[in-house]
Amino acid sequence: MLMNNLVMLKGRLGADAEIRTTNSGDRVANLRVVTVDVYKTEDGEWKEKPEWHRVTVWGEGSVKHLEKHGKTGALIDVLGQNRTRKWEANGVDHYSTEVVCDFRAGAR
Repeated sequence: MLMNNLVMLKGRLGADAEIRTTNSGDRVANLRVVTVDVYKTEDGEWKEKPEWHRVTVWGEGSVKHLEKHGKTGALIDVLGQNRTRKWEANGVDHYSTEVVCDFRAGAR
């Protein structure tokens, strides 16, 4: 059975793209993206429910584009995979889920 982990978002940047270079020389961009669900309550009132997403973007072309255009409020399309990281601090397990967009050659 084929199962895919594919995430597609259209949202706005909640902050400027944070771009850094890893020790191996790869550049990566970290984004905070907000999407908004609009729904109608039983009273007929329209409400908005924002959802915040952490996004990590790999790949020199994408990072260069975000370096130039990745400013707060910019509309952005995201295509990637959900990834959950786990770490322990002071004996407590912590988890973080993010969307990873990897456009490097040979990436999976």
